[in-house]
Amino acid sequence: GLCLVLIGLNLRTAFSSFGAVLTEIRASGSVPEWGVSLLTTAPVTLLGVFAPLAPVLSRRFGSKRVLLGAMAVLTAGLLVRPSEWGPAGHLPGLILGTALCGAAIALCNVILPSEVKQDFPHRLGLMGGLYTAAIVASAALGAGFTYPVFEATGSWSSALLFWAFPALAVAVLFVPVA
Repeated sequence: GLCLVLIGLNLRTAFSSFGAVLTEIRASGSVPEWGVSLLTTAPVTLLGVFAPLAPVLSRRFGSKRVLLGAMAVLTAGLLVRPSEWGPAGHLPGLILGTALCGAAIALCNVILPSEVKQDFPHRLGLMGGLYTAAIVASAALGAGFTYPVFEATGSWSSALLFWAFPALAVAVLFVPVA
């Protein structure tokens, strides 16, 4: 139950953290305006594109394994997103990382409620409320803590990279469950 709530606590930081330092990203000249439009629009699109794969993958590999894999992909996306790719700059990492995050979050969004129903049939209200609150808190955490990390480090890349560590921690905790 704790792992499912912690997974929920990682499902919106990728989106809200980007918005928190968007002004700094634009000011750095690292991303052209069309890239900013793509990076702010793509996450929602990716949720719709990858969500239908969740039931297929869940039937094939099991829902807990898919959740673990999705957390690994989310962590990878969060690690790749702020990286600089030589002369290409930050844009390739931002695009690839955003795509990985969007795909992983889409899978978790679909599988997490069914896992709660399966694992906690007699506590659906409590567990459903906890994981939903965790998802909402995730958006608030990403929006609220990314800018202070930016101010402390002076780097928007470091501020975005910060969110890979909670995702990695949850993935490691979830290994025995999966």
